[in-house]
Amino acid sequence: MDELTSSLTERSVAEIGISYSGSADWAKEMKESLQAYVEKPISVLETGSIIQTHTGENAWAILVRYHS
Repeated sequence: MDELTSSLTERSVAEIGISYSGSADWAKEMKESLQAYVEKPISVLETGSIIQTHTGENAWAILVRYHS
């Protein structure tokens, strides 16, 4: 997490999104931690069944789009 937040402070962040499978608890916790780095609300979405088939339960991804 330290490496991610360090990289977020070095660049201008346009959007952050969080995708998860299984419980949303961790995703909501990460949303609260990362919201300070971006103006727009962070999207938190459960991933689709096709992805969940390959990742299994409790997989997650943080997607970051920077301003160019």
